[in-house]
Order: sequence, then structure tokens, then C-alpha cells
Amino acid sequence: MSALSATVEPTAAPEGETAVRLRVANTSTAPATVPNPDLGRPSGPWEYSTEAYRASLLASFGMLAVTVYDGDGEEVAKAPVSTWATPFRRPDLVLEPGETLDVVVPLGVLFTLDAGAEYRVVVEYGEARGEGLVRT
Repeated sequence: MSALSATVEPTAAPEGETAVRLRVANTSTAPATVPNPDLGRPSGPWEYSTEAYRASLLASFGMLAVTVYDGDGEEVAKAPVSTWATPFRRPDLVLEPGETLDVVVPLGVLFTLDAGAEYRVVVEYGEARGEGLVRT
């Protein structure tokens, strides 16, 4: 059993991007490590938020996995996002017992979403896995 639990909730930030907040919590009595989500900022022109940049890099390195399902339970296609950057990978973070870490995942940049629809979102980050609903 993992020392980490996770929840996924809609968030209004970053502005203009349909996004969820993954909250990872250390529910054990011992410290637990998680990937550091701070991979810096885009080095060149980037049309989306810094959160979208970081989420796409975390996914490309296998540290973040996001799956979105439509109302029929079908997996939503991923949108092609290229960061064109080599990030600086910082050491993992240590979450002490009871500590949390929030990671914002802008879905509208990473997936092709329809306006006015509800989606089920599953996010895996390190050993943590959370699931929630978001409406566009």
C-alpha cells in the first residue's frame, strides 16, 4: 500500500485553461518522496501557462500520467503539445507525514475537450493516484 493518497478537483487557475488540481498527501507515519513538479519555465515562446509547460514535461518524463474520459466512458484524445525544452530536473521532494503537495494540470491544453461537457479525470503522480470530475 502506498504512503500517498491523492484527490483531483477542478481549479479556476490558470485563467482561461480548463484545469484540475491534484493534491498529493502523505498519509503514512514516515516521510515519502514525490517527483518535484518545478521544472522551470519555458525558455522560448510558449503560448500556454507555466503549469501547462510543467505538466507536459512531467508527462513526457513519465512522472505524470493523465487520462480523461468523456460522458460515455471513452478515453479522450490527447492534444499534441511540444515543449521544445530540456528542463532542469530538481531532486525529489520529501513529504513529511500529513504534508501535501498541489500539482495543477491544465487539461484543455493537453486534451481535446468539448465546451459544456463533464469529464472523469484520472491522474497518477509518482505513487499517488487520484480521480475526479471536471466540467468545461
